[in-house]
Amino acid sequence: GQCNAKACTSAISTSGKNRHWQQALGILETMQKSELVLDVIAYNAAISACEKGGEWKNSLQLLNVMESNQVESTAVTVSAVMSACCKGGDWEMALRFFNVMAQSKVESSRFSFSTAINSCEKAGQWEMAVQLFGAMPSGKVEPGTIDFTVMMRACKKCSKWQRAWQLYSGIAQDKLELDTIAFNAAISAYENSDSWQKALLLISKMAQSSVELSTISLSAGISACEKCGEWETALLLLSVMSKCKVDLDTITFNAAISACAKSSEWERALDLFKAIVQRELASDTIAFNAAISACGGGSKWEHALQLHCLME
Repeated sequence: GQCNAKACTSAISTSGKNRHWQQALGILETMQKSELVLDVIAYNAAISACEKGGEWKNSLQLLNVMESNQVESTAVTVSAVMSACCKGGDWEMALRFFNVMAQSKVESSRFSFSTAINSCEKAGQWEMAVQLFGAMPSGKVEPGTIDFTVMMRACKKCSKWQRAWQLYSGIAQDKLELDTIAFNAAISAYENSDSWQKALLLISKMAQSSVELSTISLSAGISACEKCGEWETALLLLSVMSKCKVDLDTITFNAAISACAKSSEWERALDLFKAIVQRELASDTIAFNAAISACGGGSKWEHALQLHCLME
């Protein structure tokens, strides 16, 4: 009987990995009918199968069954239910389970912390996300690169770039190795701020850390420069992208053209617009308007008129 229980639990786990949650629940039901011992491992496997299949309601139901059968849940159990709630879009429920975990004897895991932080980011609760991130060490969990990335996204979403820099400074002190995705998220947090120097410093750190520069990171840096009218720095970053053979897209050129437009650098704006055409990139209204604005600012109305005709 015990051997059969182990075999069934293994089958539930395999079904979950293949995203066959119905099959997993069917095996669990067979175990119940056969009066096999259902332990926390079997329930965890079934809940995990539901989580992978996006069946958060079934995950909650299984958790209730566990409690009624007096099977004690673990961090794996609660984390899987939290993740299922996240996938189902119920961020509040996920956070509620995390709070229950914190108040109970169940020890929080990195996955449970990460899931809770991700829930806060999705719900726009950046302050709570920061609190959870800061509480990880006291919970004997070291923050990971993914946690930092999610925090940066949360800060960007709520325009809290100052907090983003504080978090980055703390991570730098902890010597956490950041990858391209993490750096991209951090740089993007400054994209709509007036702190273009911070964005440049992060790009410099990327290069020093031998992390591959990407279109996202450099475009975000150019966009940060554009917001402050730092056209020379924006063009410098554009040059770096070309030298490093990083893909240039329309959005990148748009930001650079807008940076030139703010300083009435109409000749450079036109050169950039011509580069869009030469590269056969899809020029859009933003690029046209920025180039026209640059010409207007430089009192070069004849060039602005020519561009306007092209738009027509």
